[in-house]
Amino acid sequence: LRRLFAFGRKLGWIKNNPVEDSEPVKVSPGERSMGFYTWTEDDIARYRARWPLGTKQRLAMELMLWTDQRKVDAIHLGRQHVRDGKFVIRQSKTGKLLTLPIAAPLAEAIAAMPASDALCFILTEWGRPFSVKGFGGWFREQCDAAGLPRCTAHGLRKATMRRMAELEMPNKTMKSVSGHSKDEEVARYTEAADQARLAGNAIKQLVEWEKSNP
Repeated sequence: LRRLFAFGRKLGWIKNNPVEDSEPVKVSPGERSMGFYTWTEDDIARYRARWPLGTKQRLAMELMLWTDQRKVDAIHLGRQHVRDGKFVIRQSKTGKLLTLPIAAPLAEAIAAMPASDALCFILTEWGRPFSVKGFGGWFREQCDAAGLPRCTAHGLRKATMRRMAELEMPNKTMKSVSGHSKDEEVARYTEAADQARLAGNAIKQLVEWEKSNP
């Protein structure tokens, strides 16, 4: 916006650049957007209760949850990506080649679907691959039907990161699954880690330490 007004001033359309005369708006950390909502374990359970094995809705959720990939990659996964019980994925955004074990819950969801020669596990009602935008909208509707209005496909990627954070996995391990390159990127996705549980464990360890060091 600053450049746009600067260009207008250069052409003589305006005399002053209002952006340069304005003060930046300060937003406290508590008022800043936290981005996409992160699924809780209760959300995951409720979704599974609504969409049983054998439904496309269930497979879509398990695919996102257990691969921790962006929609653009997850929706294009198919049997051609499977090698010795693992997914071999080339990430569209980063170009990284990842090898991910297929978790048992995901394998079960895949096996429960009707046999198909399609190159994608998830297809539209017309039997064609989803677009990224189309899948996002469709999945939101399935979340609504499960009574989960805040849940989205991207929120599942954050849920997997949350789970790994709660298990106190090191950043390098978490990045090996998600494909992130920087620790700062991982930090954005792990803010929903169970702070109360981690703090509880910390206090418990401190109490045990004090007892052993009278």
